[in-house]
Amino acid sequence: MINRQAFLFDKIGLKHVAALNWDGAVWRPLVIQILLGTEESGTFHATYSEQRVAPSSPWSLENLGAYHGNAGEALSGSIGKPFGQLWWNHIKASVSEKPIVWKPLEATGKRIVSFVVRVRPLDYDRAVSCPPIVTSEQEWSSVEIKADLDRGSGSRLTYYCPDSEAPEGTSESPTAPSGKIYCRRDAKGTLAWRPVLDHPCVFRCPENYTETDEGKSCVRFVDSETELGIFGAALVCEAEGASLAPIQSLKELTPITTDRLYYTAHVWSSGSLKPPLPPELSCQPLPDCKVNDDKDEKDIYDING
Repeated sequence: MINRQAFLFDKIGLKHVAALNWDGAVWRPLVIQILLGTEESGTFHATYSEQRVAPSSPWSLENLGAYHGNAGEALSGSIGKPFGQLWWNHIKASVSEKPIVWKPLEATGKRIVSFVVRVRPLDYDRAVSCPPIVTSEQEWSSVEIKADLDRGSGSRLTYYCPDSEAPEGTSESPTAPSGKIYCRRDAKGTLAWRPVLDHPCVFRCPENYTETDEGKSCVRFVDSETELGIFGAALVCEAEGASLAPIQSLKELTPITTDRLYYTAHVWSSGSLKPPLPPELSCQPLPDCKVNDDKDEKDIYDING
């Protein structure tokens, strides 16, 4: 059964919603919060920090501000459209027993069975709450969020990083998959999220691995012998959730021991190495690879033979 208790905009009318947004010709921003109850996964929420509806018919949606929540951002594509049409598309369909549409939740198979919509002035919201976290921005796009419904002092936002990244904020340990930020008052009494994050998740190499120059991958040189040659080396890497690595720069070769043979992802095929080596190295003729510097030539030994 669908809960229809909170048709706020139906009860007071779009004209009066617009009146809340304007003091004559002066815009009065509103914070709008939408609560979406699902059958099996509890309640999800979406908050927009600066809603603005045009002061006259057709009362187009002109602004939404920052999104905050765990329901997923679903309304920004409707800016410029009549607010009544927007309201029908997303929420009011339940009047006719059609499913309530909130695309991010719909995409994960969740069925919405109840909703509540509420608004309050932005000035009041700033006095009692931390600002919305703009979770629709790029740095949050791959981050799973678990945010308290309340943004008041003491509230918490937990974020979960992808496997290749680690949280920048506080976490249970340096390798923990999640981090937390908290709503705190500073010395002046202003509410803000702490700690301040440049990015919620940062690239971090596993233990015993070294970050490469471009900062997008990690390498480790393994000196142990393998009975199966390059296939055995590939299996050793696979056991660590890795793969044989290509040489991308001469600096990456610093840890190697020159009396050993190392297997890499480079393969001799059709008269050339694939992928190609960096320009500082040459492996022709095989099997010895040398640095292309006549003043300081150094054998590094071939990689796959």
